Amino acid sequence: MFFLIIKHTFRESFEAIRRLAQQPTSTAMRHKHTKHPVSTKTLRFSASRLFLSALRYPLTFIICLLLAAAISSRTYAASVIKVAAGGEHSLFLTDDGTLWGMGHSWYGQLGDARGYTGTGYQTYHITPARVATDVTAMAAGVSHSLFIKSDGSLWAVGANHFGQLGDGTTTNRRVPVQVATGVIAVAAGYSHSLFLKTDGSLWTMGNNRYGQLGDGASGSEDYPDIANRRIPMQIATDVDTIAAGGSHSLFVKSDGTLWVMGWNGYGQLGDGSAANRVFPMQVGTGVDAVAAGRNHSLFVKNDGSLWAMGFNDWGQLGYYWDGGTIMNQRIPAQMAVDVIAVTAGKSHSLLIKSDGSLWGTGLNYRGQLGDDTGTYYRMTPAQITSGVVAMAAGEDHSLFIKTDGSLWAMGRNRYGQLGDGATADRYLPVYIAGGNSPTGAPAITTQPASQTLYVGDLVTFGVVATGSNLTYQWHKDDTDIPGATSASYTITNAQQSHAGSYRVTVSNTVGSTISHAAALVVKTSDGIGDDGGVVMVGGSAAGGGAPSLLWLGVVGSMLLLRRMRKSQMTK
Repeated sequence: MFFLIIKHTFRESFEAIRRLAQQPTSTAMRHKHTKHPVSTKTLRFSASRLFLSALRYPLTFIICLLLAAAISSRTYAASVIKVAAGGEHSLFLTDDGTLWGMGHSWYGQLGDARGYTGTGYQTYHITPARVATDVTAMAAGVSHSLFIKSDGSLWAVGANHFGQLGDGTTTNRRVPVQVATGVIAVAAGYSHSLFLKTDGSLWTMGNNRYGQLGDGASGSEDYPDIANRRIPMQIATDVDTIAAGGSHSLFVKSDGTLWVMGWNGYGQLGDGSAANRVFPMQVGTGVDAVAAGRNHSLFVKNDGSLWAMGFNDWGQLGYYWDGGTIMNQRIPAQMAVDVIAVTAGKSHSLLIKSDGSLWGTGLNYRGQLGDDTGTYYRMTPAQITSGVVAMAAGEDHSLFIKTDGSLWAMGRNRYGQLGDGATADRYLPVYIAGGNSPTGAPAITTQPASQTLYVGDLVTFGVVATGSNLTYQWHKDDTDIPGATSASYTITNAQQSHAGSYRVTVSNTVGSTISHAAALVVKTSDGIGDDGGVVMVGGSAAGGGAPSLLWLGVVGSMLLLRRMRKSQMTK
């Protein structure tokens, strides 16, 4: 979207074209971290050609102006290669090194330097806005953002109340400030930050109320901010992977050992206790990947097994709890297998399996699991989609990247953090940027119908949907039915155990939709007798239509009848 202002004079208009034409254009390049081919299809406009067109062909002036304006509007390279989700904002990186942001920017976390507009700061963006260029990696905290440029320099922007930007102050920054060099990885927690240097050294800064910086210090009830650090401090060496949560931190060393520090009130450090840790403590081995939510933690071992610990109030650890102490998992519990990547939000978790399928568990009241079921939460992981290479979980929203480099989002959208041009929550994934622009998302035209039948009967549910290359997955009581992947689902010999609610998810490369629920009721009696059972009938019969009964004989004044199965009926 852009606003076109036509100047009153040719000279003023010409200057407007010139300024617009000088906006940078996208140049796609291959990054070593991308897992899929990167297209070099970008749009370029020559400023000189615009000038000549305006001079030689005055009647085409407006067209030139529109073209120039298009340059400064939202444009993306062909692929999105990385994504990060914060409290109420999101970041993504395109294959030309451009960093984009959307959502809340009250503290400047999107790098919005426009300042006061007369009615207030530009507090949020509902479509992606350019944050920086020449970027290789980034992280999003609750209200601050960090990114690394190709020269290894680390930059920070946004809220800085606790020194989480690491610039030596507690001044919020609406323009990115450089805070370090030689950086290769970064992580942002709620109000603290971590970064990893090329030599494997780990550095921390920001809020240290519970020892989450791992430097041996912490705040107190009377002086909660006394241990906060405004300047980065080194706390470990030989580190490979880092993660920052609500008030805790995790990192993996090059030997695969997992280390933790910070708040442990819900067992999120996985050391079997509820004691906070102000120094790093080892809790695991053979670890490849790690993620930290507000009050829970996840890690993937080198055998592909996923483990979880901490708070499980909404099923974010991927299993049911009975309302007792098991809600706090203080020792890591296995959650899934065959996992290659994991991310943690406030109270939900996402994981990618080796086949590229994306799964989610935990809180879902804003649609952050993208299943459109209306389910407030999920206690066990359910598949969301397939063909996924990267994902990020924010406070109450989620984003993921598909193999074609397209970016999709779902969940809370109050401040436009999904970047789809609206502020309505999304309960199904919506396309945001990159890849192939979607057309022809599935739409269900005929919903499956509820049915009531008897034990032993045959039942078929069906759905009709529009769209190309459709795939189907049937669910019973919100659980996937193995092998039920066609437009219809048949049960040949219905039993009472089959009774329940049936839905189907219809998907293609553009998106997915889920059907209305169809109820299946399986009876054992129709008021005459069970299938194959004998009933004694006395007296006279009245009413139209003969029931399907099998004559067994007469005993005195009583008739012996049995309800016929369908196999016994003839036309």
